[in-house]
Amino acid sequence: MYLSKRGTCVKQYCWSVCDCMKKLIFICGASGIGKSTICVNLNKALSYSALVDSDHCRMMNPFTFSDEQKSIVEDNMTTMLSNYLKCSTIESVIFHYGFHGPRKQIFDNIISRLSGLNIQFQIAPIILECELEENIRRARKDGRDENRIKYGLENSRELYSQYDYPRLDITKLSVDEATNKLINMIDELYNH
Repeated sequence: MYLSKRGTCVKQYCWSVCDCMKKLIFICGASGIGKSTICVNLNKALSYSALVDSDHCRMMNPFTFSDEQKSIVEDNMTTMLSNYLKCSTIESVIFHYGFHGPRKQIFDNIISRLSGLNIQFQIAPIILECELEENIRRARKDGRDENRIKYGLENSRELYSQYDYPRLDITKLSVDEATNKLINMIDELYNH
């Protein structure tokens, strides 16, 4: 257990590399739902883990989703993910990403490239979801302007219904509660 900044206890967890394949913990969900915040907390709670922040892999101003910029983002993410997956001291790599716009194709390309690198890993996808009003509240709390919130909701809320990934409703959960539930889900679903 560790004491989070919010003053609550979060279970600290460690899976042995000897007992299972490395995990690529893939967290997705609607724009503004709290993926980044929860994944930072998850990284602190999981021993021998690394976090690839998809936002940092595409910090260009302006970011236009041109072919050149999409290629750079794909290279950045693939390189970071593969380096962490190859690292002998890392057991779990946490990656959060949204599928709206051309991002799903970028993600598919990344997974294809990682699969071709002869790195043994298991993808552990989980969709975070919450009620619409809570999604809006969280996006505002994150400092997003109303146009960005509207665009994100219109382009990402319904998108995840087509994926058969395990889901975690975080509407009424604190960051620490969501982290603990994620750890339990990953343990139950992907550690056998």
